[in-house]
Amino acid sequence: MTRTKSTLCTLGLWALLAVPVVAAAAPDCTVTIKPGVGAKAQALAQDAAKTNPCLLVPGLTPKSLSAVWSALLSTPKTGGKRFDTPPPEGLPAGRMLLADTGLRINLQAVVGEGVLALQIVGSGDGAPIFSVNNPTQAVFVVPAARFKMGVSYDWRLTTRQASYKASFELLDADETKLVQARLVALAAAELSPQLRQLYQAAIFDEAELYTARDLVLDDIKRQLAP
Repeated sequence: MTRTKSTLCTLGLWALLAVPVVAAAAPDCTVTIKPGVGAKAQALAQDAAKTNPCLLVPGLTPKSLSAVWSALLSTPKTGGKRFDTPPPEGLPAGRMLLADTGLRINLQAVVGEGVLALQIVGSGDGAPIFSVNNPTQAVFVVPAARFKMGVSYDWRLTTRQASYKASFELLDADETKLVQARLVALAAAELSPQLRQLYQAAIFDEAELYTARDLVLDDIKRQLAP
C-alpha cells in the first residue's frame, strides 16, 4: 500500500513537471502618435513615437501619452472639471498635487483687473487656510503645513471687475508618492525639453491632475506655434 502511494506521488510530480510554463505576456508599450501640424510639431511627434513609456516612467501607460498628444493637437481642453466661469490661470482647480514647499498661487492673469481679496477655506468646515487683501505681489506660496492631503478646499477671488470661485482637492499621501516617483523617473530620462514636458503632462493626466496638465500643454503649444 505504501509503495502504491509512493508511485502515485511520483507520477503526480512528473505530471506537474510536464505541464508547460506559459510566460506572462509583455505589456503593450506601443505609442500611437498622430502627425503634428507644422515642422516643430512633426519633429516632436517623431521623437515621441520612438520612446517607450514603460521603460522611461515605470507604470505610465502609453495610452496616457497618446491622449495628451491628441489633446495638444486639439483646440478645446479635454478632461477635468468644467466651470461656468473658468478660474483664472494660476489658481488651483480640480485635483492638485501639493508640493513639499506648499501650494503656489499665481494671480498674474488677473492683476490687470485690480485684485481686492483672495481667501482659501476648508470645504467642509470653512476653516480659514489663507487670505490676503489688496495684495502687492502676484505670486504666493501657501505653506504645505496649512493643508491636509486628500482634503478638499474652496477659494474665492474678488477683483474690481469680477468675482471667481472654485474648489480643489489635494491628492492623498499614496497618490502623491506615486506621482512624485514618476516625476523623479522622468527627471532621470534623457529627453528633449518639449518631450519631457509631454511626458510630464501624461503623468498629470493619468493622476487626473487636469489643471497641471493643461498648464504644461499650453506651454508646449506656445513653443510649437509658428
